[in-house]
Amino acid sequence: MIVSFAKRLLILSLLAFAALFLAAPLFAGAQDFVIVNRTGADIYGLYISPSTSDSWEENMIEGSVLPDGNELEINFSGYDSSEAHWDIMVTDENDDSLTWEDINLLKYGRITLHFDGSRIWADLE
Repeated sequence: MIVSFAKRLLILSLLAFAALFLAAPLFAGAQDFVIVNRTGADIYGLYISPSTSDSWEENMIEGSVLPDGNELEINFSGYDSSEAHWDIMVTDENDDSLTWEDINLLKYGRITLHFDGSRIWADLE
């Protein structure tokens, strides 16, 4: 009887662990993505807002720096998972800004930001 109870407990524990492990991706935001800085400058401010918004959300890297050549995973929570189109603004240490508009974050999971001194663009994957 004790062996049977221990077996059941072990099986239930394994099933509970598997359920948590498999459900983890369900908690990720639909708009989660990786941003890659290829602007030629370090990013001191990263702002991401729905394209329909008239204002920017908070600085997503407040107190940090995203160096040129590095990448960062951006995780969304608390947003409507059907919100597809987003604008991205970055600022450098002098508060100079660059903006990329209307990026479909439901379609792309990796955004590489570029600036060559006169032209800005993003590679979307």
